[in-house]
Amino acid sequence: FELVGAGNHRRLPFDSIEVKQTAFRVDGVFLPAHNSPAQPVYFVEVQFYPDENLYHRLFGEVFTFLRHHPDYPHWRTTVIFSDRNLEQQQKEAYQVLLDSHHTQLIFLDELPNTPDNTLSVQILKLIIEPQPTAPERARQILEQVPSLPQEQTLQQLIQTIMVYKFPQLSREEIVKMLGLATSFKETRVYQEIREEAREEGRKEGREEGMLLGERSLILKQLTRRIGLISPANRERIEQLSLEQLEALGEALLEFNASSDLETWLSRQ
Repeated sequence: FELVGAGNHRRLPFDSIEVKQTAFRVDGVFLPAHNSPAQPVYFVEVQFYPDENLYHRLFGEVFTFLRHHPDYPHWRTTVIFSDRNLEQQQKEAYQVLLDSHHTQLIFLDELPNTPDNTLSVQILKLIIEPQPTAPERARQILEQVPSLPQEQTLQQLIQTIMVYKFPQLSREEIVKMLGLATSFKETRVYQEIREEAREEGRKEGREEGMLLGERSLILKQLTRRIGLISPANRERIEQLSLEQLEALGEALLEFNASSDLETWLSRQ
C-alpha cells in the first residue's frame, strides 16, 4: 500500500480467493483473417432488455476469450442497445474500458433518420420502428432491395423483423402486408427467367428456349443462395425437365447449403 500510495491499510483482511469460471457465449465474434494479425477481433453484444449484469458478463467473456487466444492482441467490442435507458447503471468498475477506444456503445433510437442512411442502417432502425409505421417503413426499404444480389436474404431478414414485431400475424399475413411475392412464380427472378426464355425461344424453338432460360437463371439463383455448384450437381440439374426446374425454383428459396440441393436432387 505504501508502494501504490494508498496509505495505511494494515487492518484490511487478506485472502487468496478461488474464482470459478462459468461458461460464456458471446452474441457475436468477428475474427480477423489469419494473414491480418494487425486487424482486431470484433465482439458484438445486442441488448434489448435491462440487465444490470451486462458489463460484468460482457467483459468477463471478452477477457476469457483473450486469455485462451493470446494470438489476438487487438480487440474491439460493440454493444448495440435499442435505447439508452437499457444501459447498465452501475458501471464504475468498467468506466475506463467504456471510455477507451476498445468499446463503442450504439443506441438505435439515437441513430439519425436521414436519406443518406445505408440500407443496413435502415434495416437496423426498422427493428425499433413503432408498430403503426413499421409496415410502410418496411415497404420503403424493400423497394431498394431488388437491385441487390442478396435480394432474397434481405427480404427474409426484413420478414423476420416484422414477424417479431407482429407476433399475432402469420408469416403469410406478413408477406401479404409487405406486398411480397407468395411463390417463386411471382418473384422478379421468375419473371426474368420467363423473359430470357422467350428470347431463347425465338432463337431455338419455344420449348427448348424455355428450358434453357429457366435452367440458366435457376443456376444463378442457386449460386447466390449456396455458393458454387459442383460439376456433378450442375450435370444433374441439366437433366431436369421444365416441370422439375420450376419445382426446384420453388424449393431453392429454403436452401441454406449445398447439402440441401443434393438432398432435393436425390429425391427426383
